[in-house]
Amino acid sequence: MFIRLCELEILTTIGHYDWEKEKARPLFLNISVEVPDPTQDKLEHTLNYEEIEQRLIDFFKDKNYDLIETVGLETLHILSEFELIKKAEVEVIKKGALNHCSHVSILITRSFRS
Repeated sequence: MFIRLCELEILTTIGHYDWEKEKARPLFLNISVEVPDPTQDKLEHTLNYEEIEQRLIDFFKDKNYDLIETVGLETLHILSEFELIKKAEVEVIKKGALNHCSHVSILITRSFRS
């Protein structure tokens, strides 16, 4: 089973150039995680995706990064701490990074456990 979080908005200071580091800007995360099927129709038998959302928002709010690649790797590290997650795919989207593209993104996939 896969659980997806789509366009999760995080605010962080991102960019290589000085003008990009002047204030926090939104990045958007598309996250897909593979988890076992729940054994019962109860939240405690599956992944609490609200917990992932809040953990990522809190983690990134006071951080500074040059690269969206680093944001993707940090996101995967946080996801790896959730025992139910077997595999994760993270896309980090930076809107307005280029003049002739709607956005730039990176996509990273990792397996944590079988």
